[in-house]
Amino acid sequence: MTTRKTLLILAAVAAAAVVARESAVFSLLQSDAAIGQQAAGYYLLPTNQLLRPWGEPALLAGRPVDLAFDSTKRLLAVLNWRGILIMDPKTGAQLAEIKSRSTSYAGVAFRPGDREIWAGEAARNGPDNILIAELSELGTPVKTERIDLPGHPVPAGIAFSKDGATA
Repeated sequence: MTTRKTLLILAAVAAAAVVARESAVFSLLQSDAAIGQQAAGYYLLPTNQLLRPWGEPALLAGRPVDLAFDSTKRLLAVLNWRGILIMDPKTGAQLAEIKSRSTSYAGVAFRPGDREIWAGEAARNGPDNILIAELSELGTPVKTERIDLPGHPVPAGIAFSKDGATA
């Protein structure tokens, strides 16, 4: 290595050390704010992200990972760790719960026509499935069935063609 390169590297390391010690440079990263709801109404997450709710927040038990509205936004399906919660999106009231096996990371959708909800189910080592829940006119579950997925494909998203014939 040449003397010039060595001097440039040493100068860069020295500059980085000076900048790192200068708290004004990193003042945005220094905070004594606790994780959770802040005085201004937003939420500080452990990932240092901020959530600013739009409307009234609704607390959900479990670990919600995905959600979908029906076509008229009359029903909200929330994919949770062990099921699908059917909620009234205007009031936040839970209308029904569809029990499932372990759900996937994401993947819940209303099939066009709004009478079926499809959700991915994924176990640690398989087998995985697609849960299909038929709904009544009021949005309550009538029956459920599954499409078995061979192996361990980890279904993590669902979408339909406009006519609902293809998922």
